[in-house]
Amino acid sequence: MDNVKQFIAWALSHAKQSSVPEGAKLFIPLEKVGTAGEWEYLYGTTGIVCTQSKLNSKYRSYYKPHGWSLHDYQAATKNWVAEKRIVCDCQGLCDYYLHIDTNAKGNYAKFCTSKGSVKNITRKYVIGEAVFKGSAPSSINHVGFICGFMPDGEPLVVEEKGLRYGCVVTRLSSTAWTYRGLMTKKFEYDDTPTQDTAPSTPSADGAYHGQITGNVYLRTAPSTTSSKVMVLRKGMKVLVTPYNDSWVQVATYVNGLSRTGYASVKYIRAI
Repeated sequence: MDNVKQFIAWALSHAKQSSVPEGAKLFIPLEKVGTAGEWEYLYGTTGIVCTQSKLNSKYRSYYKPHGWSLHDYQAATKNWVAEKRIVCDCQGLCDYYLHIDTNAKGNYAKFCTSKGSVKNITRKYVIGEAVFKGSAPSSINHVGFICGFMPDGEPLVVEEKGLRYGCVVTRLSSTAWTYRGLMTKKFEYDDTPTQDTAPSTPSADGAYHGQITGNVYLRTAPSTTSSKVMVLRKGMKVLVTPYNDSWVQVATYVNGLSRTGYASVKYIRAI
């Protein structure tokens, strides 16, 4: 059984380097992203060379029924045939690597453990974790894979995003992911915490989920003399990245807006 990091390194080798957010800390060096060929997205494909007959077939069977005009479809796929672009869909990345055939819903149902709603799982994200989109497990229709983190601790996802995007690296917050899980039925994970074994103390070497233990200011810099961003109220859940022995970088959402800054580590516990 392969280590999941091997899969993530392979997936990133097919991602578009131009899509990587500035400052991203990926599992592999930035210069290795896309080096095996940047793949495009086409529904229902698993890493094949694009042909005109395949484009025509997918337009008739999928894209036209889903509201795409022929003009927009042709614009999105321009030169794919001439340039022999490789096309793949979201689960197709995993299927090609494993030499299997399923879909995102099947991945969640068959491959994942320590899984559930994004809202209900508090353990930190790990490299290779799968994230899913759908209103219920039975309606999951998209999947991506954690491939790194931003400096503020926000996870990054490598995904075959759609016809106009291809294989890209995105921030977790850019898509309304609803479920998550570890693909332990197909991959090995290194020292991965399960849903029931979250760390009881803050980690010194990576981002973690935390809870505010007492009202404290979120500040623009790691200093009590810096400007105040907002008050972090007792009980709030935040994403935390260690900065030094006294301060941490914090990311949270308030009224649908992302707020980031620094806070005293004394007022935060890992959950």
